[in-house]
Order: sequence, then C-alpha cells, then structure tokens
Amino acid sequence: MSYGYRQEPYGERIALSRDDGATWEHDFVLRDDGPDSDLGYPASVELADGGVLTVYYQKPHRSEDKCAFLWSRWQVPAA
Repeated sequence: MSYGYRQEPYGERIALSRDDGATWEHDFVLRDDGPDSDLGYPASVELADGGVLTVYYQKPHRSEDKCAFLWSRWQVPAA
C-alpha cells in the first residue's frame, strides 16, 4: 500500500503486508523531500520484473513550485 505522508518530512511512503493484510510493516520511505504537505494520492503497480512503480503528485523542489506528476520505481524489501 502506498500513501502520501503529510507530516515532516513530507513525502511518499509504503506499508507492506506479507500475510494478506493480517499485519503491516509501516513507513518504508520512497521519498521524503516534499517541500510541504501538498502531495500524495499515490498508486502502485507490480511490474513484470517484480519491481513496483508508484506514481503520485508532489511539488518537485520548493513550496512555490506547481505540483507535478512524479514516480518512483522500487523493489519490495526482503523480509
């Protein structure tokens, strides 16, 4: 599960369940460089090679920037 983290440090995070949702590991950081809390609504998809692509909106650098559509490609951490 991916989610926007709207507390400092602002960014995008992941929660993982390895047992069909019975328990969760929280706060794996995809990025923590958001300039403010205007970010989030991520969506993730598993890729053919086993990686994961997560897309979301976030301001790229400064609070004065307009929001952009950004992405992160990542691997599920080992248990």
